[in-house]
Amino acid sequence: MTATLPRAARSLSLFARLVSWYECSRSRVHLSRLDDKMLDDLGLSRADVHHECSKPFWA
Repeated sequence: MTATLPRAARSLSLFARLVSWYECSRSRVHLSRLDDKMLDDLGLSRADVHHECSKPFWA
């Protein structure tokens, strides 16, 4: 039989997951706004950015 997490722990886990998804989404927005010079400094191409930004927020 598997142990279930207490309700508070499940709520905290859900909250942490939501925060993580939000941060991931915001990071992709910021990445998409970088100019080509900044992307070059990071070693990224516009295609790399497009690929990353096309992922769903939970990935």
